Amino acid sequence: MNCTKKILIANKFYYNRGGDCIYSINLEKILKEAGYDVAFFSMSYHKNSENKWSEYWVSEFSAKKFMRPFGDRETKIKFTKLLNDFKPDIVHLNNIHTQISPIIAELARSRGVKVVWTLHDHKLICPSYLCLNGKGEICEKCFGGEKNYCTVNRCIKNKLLYSFVAQKEAEKWNRKRLEKCTDVFICPSNFLKQRMIQGGFNENKLKVLHNFVDISEPCKSNSDNYYLYVGRLSKEKGVSTLCSVASKLSYKLKIIGSGSIEKELREKYKNCEHIIFLGRKSHSEVLEIMANAKFMTCPSECYENNPLAVMESLSLSVPVLGANIGGIPELIEQGTNGELFESGSEKDLKNKIEYMMNNEYKFDKSQIVEKFRKEKHLENLVRIYERKKIVFGIPCFGYGGAEFMLKELILNLDKELFDIYVITKFGDNGTEMERVLKENNIKIIYSNCKRGFSLKFLFKCYRELSKIKPDIIHTHLSVLYFVLYMCFHKCKCFHTIHSTPEKESIKEKLFLKILCKGKINLIGISETIAQMIKKVYSVKSDIPIIYNPVDLLKFKSIAHIRNKNIITLIIVARLIPLKNHKMLLDSFVKAIKECENIQLKIVGGGSLKNELIEYANNLGVSEKTEFLGQRDDIPYLLKSSDIFVLSSLWEGLPLSILEAMAAGLPIISTDVGGIKDIVKDNGILVENGNAEKLYEAIIKLVKDSVLREEMGKKSLEYAKQYDSSVMAKKHTELYLE
Repeated sequence: MNCTKKILIANKFYYNRGGDCIYSINLEKILKEAGYDVAFFSMSYHKNSENKWSEYWVSEFSAKKFMRPFGDRETKIKFTKLLNDFKPDIVHLNNIHTQISPIIAELARSRGVKVVWTLHDHKLICPSYLCLNGKGEICEKCFGGEKNYCTVNRCIKNKLLYSFVAQKEAEKWNRKRLEKCTDVFICPSNFLKQRMIQGGFNENKLKVLHNFVDISEPCKSNSDNYYLYVGRLSKEKGVSTLCSVASKLSYKLKIIGSGSIEKELREKYKNCEHIIFLGRKSHSEVLEIMANAKFMTCPSECYENNPLAVMESLSLSVPVLGANIGGIPELIEQGTNGELFESGSEKDLKNKIEYMMNNEYKFDKSQIVEKFRKEKHLENLVRIYERKKIVFGIPCFGYGGAEFMLKELILNLDKELFDIYVITKFGDNGTEMERVLKENNIKIIYSNCKRGFSLKFLFKCYRELSKIKPDIIHTHLSVLYFVLYMCFHKCKCFHTIHSTPEKESIKEKLFLKILCKGKINLIGISETIAQMIKKVYSVKSDIPIIYNPVDLLKFKSIAHIRNKNIITLIIVARLIPLKNHKMLLDSFVKAIKECENIQLKIVGGGSLKNELIEYANNLGVSEKTEFLGQRDDIPYLLKSSDIFVLSSLWEGLPLSILEAMAAGLPIISTDVGGIKDIVKDNGILVENGNAEKLYEAIIKLVKDSVLREEMGKKSLEYAKQYDSSVMAKKHTELYLE
């Protein structure tokens, strides 16, 4: 936990008015206790508690300040001054609409400050925030984006003007605009998260984190057998329905709170002695009354989010009778710590009150206390605060080692630590890598550009990166198109060189030589490649070395299926000139003459397929050579082979060798790139381009079964250090340094 960070909390009020205020003030407290430097931004109000930052707060809202909801001049000036003076690392928003306005999110994000927003209601998708129309009926019509239903249905207090202003406010601060200036939206309930998704919000930006309770359990006295309601006295809270039912029963109901219908309820039930209105109480008084209640009720008739009163009641071992609406059912386990009833149903509510008054509920509150304790909330919140936005850049989603490495890295990174984006030059090709990334909710940004240098892709990268404002950029195969953004923005930049540095294009080398002088961190995929990087790019500092990965789990579940009468050689490589298949075929011809019980499997697709098939025919080895094309069952093919062979003219650190090692195969390869760093006593390296030496190595392993077995065991043992999880852990350490 980095306790040097500065956190700026914003909420429209600064006193215990409701759940949002209690949360914001308690959050300020626990952050300070943890050592964070905390400031608070709010609206001046006569009931507010004292705060040293109040000189920055906007004046009290009134009809004269009708532009406040849309981002008025005063809010911009005062919040900008606070940003200048406090210089926060994170701005944590709570309830800010109308009295403050979301303009503060844009002001913070424009400076590169991370913006986290805890949602206490449905305001971002419903102009009235309650999801109720003017008649008090549940309504989700505005979730789709069109907000005019708010005015048509008079959703705000059943008044046309109020509803029209709310509509315009929602249209001003629409989903697209709010997503652009907010890094993470915290939803205190799964219910709210699903509604936000229904409203079109990006699921990757939504994190569920329950609110917390910070209470010392009061002493229990002899209960006088009452049940309790704590909350605002308004129609949507279902308190009218509750009082109606309670008046027909003989059980004592205590009501704590005030609100728009308090006077009406007091007058209506003034002669009902067992309904007791206690008005507003201090938090300590509420807890004492709650602790001695038979049970607590939450009879809401609107979409509740994460009711604080329910959490506090359960934490005091007091069961809860809740309406089955909104986020309430997430908190109540029926028959264990309470019951649920059909929201708005007097009959069902009456039956459940009678049932709970005549039954005992004994439950272990320890799990509830643990779930809602402040320390756990802070721990999870800090993970959100510290979560980094990382953008990976790769030209296309092909089938090469670099693409596989990136896929494994993304899948194995901790999604609680990183918010991941991938920018690619081309369009959707429907590859296996794309499918897997999409299944894991990774955001892919396609550019649909053509081959060759593309100004379109250069500016596309700049625009997308400017929107995302990443903490980390990590490029693969090409850094060129990300240079423009890197030069003008502050973020950590990494580039993995997957081949020998000499093989990088002239343009790539030029930009890397400029950028590696303090702007970008180069990563080598082996010790040899790292040394080459230092030499080519004149880098004086050490180059981080992170070997390419292999997914060991793919191989553990597959048994060896080998033909005892035939020794199978296998090569997995694209059919392109640099893989030098012709040299392998030349060596194979000689090997067949000495050992007839061998065959060669060539796996991969590419431009030379027809030419290589004809070459094998001309050499007379077509019956012993099988061209299998592009395959997705590589683990099976390797496990059914005996020797892996690679004849490349150059390589970085080939995935095919790592997979062969994971399959327990001995390796024969040309001594190029970083291969010498992973092939030692588990294989044989031969001089690049030397067909005679390659032939000798093949014959040696074909004839010596004991040596094959020994080398295969060592390959399998060495492969463990290249597991995908190890590779991801090393990258994480590098990103978070």
